Amino acid sequence: MFGFSSKDNKAEKPNYTIHDPNETFREDVEIALARTLGTCNPKGINYIMKTYMPELMDSIQSIKESAENNGKNIIQNSHNQVAINENINLMRNEMMEELQSLRLQNKELQAKYDALVERMAGYIERENGKGR
Repeated sequence: MFGFSSKDNKAEKPNYTIHDPNETFREDVEIALARTLGTCNPKGINYIMKTYMPELMDSIQSIKESAENNGKNIIQNSHNQVAINENINLMRNEMMEELQSLRLQNKELQAKYDALVERMAGYIERENGKGR
């Protein structure tokens, strides 16, 4: 009745394609390079840039080297931080062991002190008992 199942409707549907925005951007960049430098070939662009813009290429190279050095420094710093963390954990474990031994020693000394106080109390009571 309404033609929903007819083969003609299926053939009339437009074919929509989704365009990748990055692909469009790449095409725009290639067009701009071709207009500006006369080529979009990477080797040709590299030759033109080195020949006519050496300061710019030197700046790009120094930025690239700085970025690589920064990456190496970051990796070295992370290794140093790991080593520092391991040393801190070792020192913490040693301190915990020492703390446990000091607590044990404190308990022993407290027991000796309590025994000494009891003996002293016994002597005092004997002395007070004789005087009466």
